[in-house]
Amino acid sequence: MPQGIEVRRISFTGKGVSRTPRHWLRSTADGALIGFLAGDDHDIIQLFGISPLGGAERLLTSNPFSIRGPFNFSPDGRFAAYAGDNSVWITEIANGHSVRVTERFGEDDKPEGAIVWSNDGSMLCYNRRVEGFLQIFLLKRQ
Repeated sequence: MPQGIEVRRISFTGKGVSRTPRHWLRSTADGALIGFLAGDDHDIIQLFGISPLGGAERLLTSNPFSIRGPFNFSPDGRFAAYAGDNSVWITEIANGHSVRVTERFGEDDKPEGAIVWSNDGSMLCYNRRVEGFLQIFLLKRQ
């Protein structure tokens, strides 16, 4: 271990961090919250958060479906965007309110991969297949 580096465990979840779909970690821009995917009490993959200072993890989403890919926090840390139920979703971190922001696509053309915020938080970018080819889509706040 390099000098000056400290390692400490901050999560003590009963089921651990999810390996399905993956075990991505993201932090809000201010570093106050680390997000991770894990199964809830019904084994539905949800977004959880924990302080880098430790403490109890907090359930951030309560969806009736599993999150199906990487999530990202908005630049201001107020929202998380992710794919689930063949759609793009945004959840407000403070209250867990989730909103579907695209239509529900078919299994062959559902959003794939990470949903990415623009630097100012006014747009989201995502991939989905059209006629078998992966394409880039942009959601813009009006």
